[in-house]
Amino acid sequence: MLDIPLKTETIRQEHMDICPDVYKNVDLTQAPDRYRKKPSENSSLWSQVTDSDKEMMSDGDLQEQFRQWSIAGDPVADAFALRFRDLKHSVAMQMLNTALDKGIDAVEDAPAELIALMAQVDHVPDWVDWDAVDKTAELIGPMIYALGQTGWRAGFVLTFGNSYQGLPMVKTGALHKPETAPGRIKETVSVINYLAIPGGLRRQGVALKLLVRVRVMHSLVRVNLLSNPKAWDVSTYGVPLPQVDMYAGWGLIASGLSVMENMSGKPMNISALRYLMYLTGVDTRMPSNSVEEVKGVMVMVSSTLNHRYEAWASELTATALNAKMTPNISIKDKLWDKADRKLGELILTKVMGKRNATQLGVTASPLNYASAAYLITPIVAKFTKLKAMEMLPGGKNRVKKMCVDYAYSNMGIDLKFDSNSDNYSSTKGTA
Repeated sequence: MLDIPLKTETIRQEHMDICPDVYKNVDLTQAPDRYRKKPSENSSLWSQVTDSDKEMMSDGDLQEQFRQWSIAGDPVADAFALRFRDLKHSVAMQMLNTALDKGIDAVEDAPAELIALMAQVDHVPDWVDWDAVDKTAELIGPMIYALGQTGWRAGFVLTFGNSYQGLPMVKTGALHKPETAPGRIKETVSVINYLAIPGGLRRQGVALKLLVRVRVMHSLVRVNLLSNPKAWDVSTYGVPLPQVDMYAGWGLIASGLSVMENMSGKPMNISALRYLMYLTGVDTRMPSNSVEEVKGVMVMVSSTLNHRYEAWASELTATALNAKMTPNISIKDKLWDKADRKLGELILTKVMGKRNATQLGVTASPLNYASAAYLITPIVAKFTKLKAMEMLPGGKNRVKKMCVDYAYSNMGIDLKFDSNSDNYSSTKGTA
């Protein structure tokens, strides 16, 4: 059973105390349509979980905590995002970049909201274990080098397969155009690349700065949508990008890290993942002290989220799976591209289930399995080669340099980590 040391209405009160101008018109006591107390005992989720998980999913106190988190934002970052309007978007973004690069004292006339945000960024929680964080970077590096961009498109689709979770993606318009889709996908998964960089999560590290920009980008989406009731129905969809959805994204990454742990034979310390959550505004009072706790939270997130499908989700899925992730100059690039699309279809079918995947227009055939084998074989070979190199004199440092260089080059395009309401769509999706 998960132990959550919060009282009823704690989260609501914090939102009103920290960011009243954003949440004063939002009823944080309601249960939006996206929220459910407990899945039906005839549902696929109920049939798949253990008896202890069923007991946990039926616990009224836990359900109330997850109801609060299902309609909770990130009030500290949301308060700064609200200032983008009167400061002007470009000025506020430059202030953020200066604060990240040079510190808050270097920002002239820094608003109180940015000072509060940077106070959280500059604070290192006492549970952060830097040795464990560095070991996680060493663990991730060779796997990232071996994977390249394989599977990114499928991982991205998993973030919006449920229309309750995916509507912000529609409204921001970032995935509607083939030319912008690769950048949006890379923004979502780029942090994993930068985790391979030693020191990336320390104060001047590239991963930390990226994560804070992602946090503010999420808050911009949240504040912009909440300011327009015609574009966003809180009673149906709750608060855009709520705590449970942000946690779920990191939960998927935790699953990937567990796979890397099994392949490397080294234990994974949860400190790095929990720090990632903290930097992106996830409430770390949600249990995250161990992989088992993360799994427990994921069960609760799934059990308290209704399923919803809308036609635009199929459109976004097709755009994401067809995104041009490489220049496709060589025959090898073209073969990889086709195989990765088929692998993506297979992953979605396995993770989401055939029914939900079919709704998104995705099916799997023997060709998908053949494509997976075509991609996985060289990945395993490359990973094995790197691990063998590490055993040679000076091999660890050589492999580390290769992985760091690749982490920087793998992104391939200029990523913005921004969300300007001028680009939002007012027609796609229902609300």
